[in-house]
Amino acid sequence: MTQQIPNTAYLLDWIENRLPADKAAAVAAWAAQAGEADQAQIAWLRAFVRQGEKTILVAPSKAAHQAVLRQFDQFARERRAPSIVERLVATLLPTNAGRPALSGARGGPLTSNMREQQLHFTCPLADVLVNVSPRARDRQFDVSGQVMPNSDAMRQSLTVQLLKDEAEYGIAAADVLGEFAFDGVPAGVYNVVVSNGSVELDVRPVTLIR
Repeated sequence: MTQQIPNTAYLLDWIENRLPADKAAAVAAWAAQAGEADQAQIAWLRAFVRQGEKTILVAPSKAAHQAVLRQFDQFARERRAPSIVERLVATLLPTNAGRPALSGARGGPLTSNMREQQLHFTCPLADVLVNVSPRARDRQFDVSGQVMPNSDAMRQSLTVQLLKDEAEYGIAAADVLGEFAFDGVPAGVYNVVVSNGSVELDVRPVTLIR
């Protein structure tokens, strides 16, 4: 049976005597008949191990440690800051404005005794459908919707946030069809914010009241 050639990690375990006796013997037998390239790799690994045994690692000074912490903190802050290149506000389509329940999307209420309503918001980069379903059992609302991109800028992975009083009430990832959902939303004034890291789309507030 052809013997399998050990990989680098396995050879290091052999050189540092971390293998069981039977496996170490098998590697030694292979090494004794190895070709020139494999012999060169074994020699290099042996030299690497010897050098490591001679190397003494010294703990960094307090000043150096603090400097590294400052650099890492700055890097983390820069990573957290979103790189928003464009912010847009989606507005309710005029075709919806004539319907009493839908006109509330600009600031008037959608109440829990109404039927399910669909709001259609639009901007140059995308259309956003927001479905509001009042729940009779607890007088809360189910809010769902779909983002329909009009530009390649909105065809990346989308995150949808539901904001109340500038604080995040909920967050969801849109699926491959751009669909999202939030269940059991209490009454209040909300913003739906759609983003993908480079574009942030702010859907105008929707007011839900009991």
